[in-house]
Amino acid sequence: MSKLIITADIHGSLSTWNKIKELLNGDDALVIAGDLFDTIYGNFNDSDFQPEIIKNDLLALSCNTYYVYGNCDQEKFYPGHSRQTSFKFGNYTLFLNHGHFHLPDLTDYDIIIEGHSHIAKLNSIMGKVFLNPGSPILPRENGPTYAVLENQTIRIINIENNQTRFHMEL
Repeated sequence: MSKLIITADIHGSLSTWNKIKELLNGDDALVIAGDLFDTIYGNFNDSDFQPEIIKNDLLALSCNTYYVYGNCDQEKFYPGHSRQTSFKFGNYTLFLNHGHFHLPDLTDYDIIIEGHSHIAKLNSIMGKVFLNPGSPILPRENGPTYAVLENQTIRIINIENNQTRFHMEL
């Protein structure tokens, strides 16, 4: 894998999902920290709200994908996943959750990824990196964002103008 594209809180927006898919190249991997579909509260009157199309696209992706349920996702809509998971990327062990549940013991993890707040953040606390990629569709601060982990660097990027908002060398 060359890089991780990290997102959260797309809330069923097909146009935003398509922007995220366009970021993927070759052997990249995709990380989704919940609320991809928003099948609980979604705007069913908005023509851009297309969770079924997004689900079919996600199933058809050939890249490695790491996904956890958010508080607005119904497990029965996209079964077979969990609310928290972990995985390895390069030399790093990552913990992924949406952010609406308590964290477990984080001793064995290098990078903790959460969504939920729609606020992009990147911090190092006690030797752990905490990343929230924000939301590419419904940001509460810092504009519409996603994150990239590549070459021992994490960047949070504005999806509209491709400007780096935050970065950290690991």
